[in-house]
Amino acid sequence: MGRFHFSTSSISLRRTKWHKSPYTSKWQQNFNEKQALETLEKILVEENPQNHLLSALTGTFHSYGCRPIVLAYSLVINYIAQKSLFNQLPPLLDHIENSDTFEPPERIFVDLIRNFGEANMVKEAYDLFFKMPKFRCSPSIISLNMLLSTLSKKKDGLVLVHEVLKRTPEMNIRLETSSFHILIKGLCQIGKVKSSIEILNLMQDHDCVPDAEVYSIIFSSLCKYASSSEVKDFLDEMGKAGFSPNEYQYYSLINLFVKDGRSMDALELLNRMKLEGIKPNVYCYTSILDGLISISDFERVDFLFDEMLVLGIVPDVVTYTVYINGLCKQGNFEGGIKMLACMEELGCKPNVFTYNTLMAGYTKDGNLNKASNLFKKMCSKGVEGNLHTHRILIDGFLSIGEFREAYVLLKQSLNKGHVPQPSSFDTMICGLCEMGSYSEAFEVLEIMIDRSLAPNARTWETLLSKNIIVLRKRWAKMGQIINILYLVHNPVRDSVHIDFSGATEFAYDYRNRSQADNLDRSTHLFLVGVEVTLSNLEGNTVSEREKDCFSSSASLLTQRHALHAL
Repeated sequence: MGRFHFSTSSISLRRTKWHKSPYTSKWQQNFNEKQALETLEKILVEENPQNHLLSALTGTFHSYGCRPIVLAYSLVINYIAQKSLFNQLPPLLDHIENSDTFEPPERIFVDLIRNFGEANMVKEAYDLFFKMPKFRCSPSIISLNMLLSTLSKKKDGLVLVHEVLKRTPEMNIRLETSSFHILIKGLCQIGKVKSSIEILNLMQDHDCVPDAEVYSIIFSSLCKYASSSEVKDFLDEMGKAGFSPNEYQYYSLINLFVKDGRSMDALELLNRMKLEGIKPNVYCYTSILDGLISISDFERVDFLFDEMLVLGIVPDVVTYTVYINGLCKQGNFEGGIKMLACMEELGCKPNVFTYNTLMAGYTKDGNLNKASNLFKKMCSKGVEGNLHTHRILIDGFLSIGEFREAYVLLKQSLNKGHVPQPSSFDTMICGLCEMGSYSEAFEVLEIMIDRSLAPNARTWETLLSKNIIVLRKRWAKMGQIINILYLVHNPVRDSVHIDFSGATEFAYDYRNRSQADNLDRSTHLFLVGVEVTLSNLEGNTVSEREKDCFSSSASLLTQRHALHAL
């Protein structure tokens, strides 16, 4: 057999050491970094190393023979923000600052500024932005906008905005339109509309041209926070800049004009909308109709309502209710009822506000029968009355002296959870007393007190002047009244033991104190009632049961005083 012969060149080739491919080395580094990152994530989730985050970061990557990467720093920073461990941030930032070989990207600082803002640490966000060059990172418009967004959302951050704008040139950052957008939007959100207009005026100094969005943001905020005159002035400036409000913004200004009693200006604005080719919606017309009715310009009301129909704008239930209110103001209740029927024919179901409008018109005209019939019709249609419904009817009956009917309605109203106005209670109590319906009057008084409503001086005077004489043989009821009076008017300031032996002295003592302390008339009348009642107890023969009832009431009065004195 032949023998194999190796040449010298073959042997030297075999002994040569091959160098690693640069691609293989890079792949190994990426693999190690990925492994280190996954390990760090696991440590943060499972071990929760709240007190040694920096060592967890550096130690993990060192064990894999590599240095922390950007994703690792971002992971730890987000962990700090989520757990509110901002006390762990300074060591981490110092480490980044001292790591000369690591150049952190801007997004790390953008995230940090955002995190500071969410944690209400606006001063820290401000300081970090201007410290970015020390970390070998040049801030750009991106980080600046994030800082402005953070500062403009907080009142204590707004004071720093001026300083930021002042120092921006030294950072070699040129303000852009987006920066002004952020500031203006933030200021408007917290109601600083005048400041936002000042920022708007600064835009031209920085060669930035305001666009429609900027004007729109300010205009909408002005409608919310400013007067109609201020909004109108801004609208004129907006027009000079070549911008117009949209349909919703026009409605907002129209509504503002109407609320300020400037219905004719609102009508002028409506015409301006049409000239600009913007079709007003039903809300614009409804608002102006309401304003014109408030100034009794019924001729324009009819014209505008007809115009609405001609333009194909379908009235809604609010529009019909407003128009019916105008008919009622003219005394045209028949027209209001016809309009009610018309609504139903057109498929626009009247609501409780529609019926309330007609009922209020009837009661104001003194026609309570028709108001009551309309109320019954409303209920038969499945429309439930609200608080205003019951107040309209109760006050209507009180206004014509029908106190018993008002009393019956009061009971119905309370069963539904609707409480009349305090003045209605006062009028009802006085009226029932005039009629001699003392039991009902006392019941209304008790209802009033149970709901923490204080009767006025006229009501106390009526009760004391008219009912005391009648009630001289009804001491138990008078005891209840004194308790009720005490709950509302608590003139007793010191602990007092009430007994019958010193009744007169007790009454005179507190009567004199009321005069000395200049107590109000209602409290003084209360004291007079106590005096008269206690005097009657001493000078009249009463049954033991009646005396026990009043004694219990007097004792309860003392106990309640003790609670108030604590």
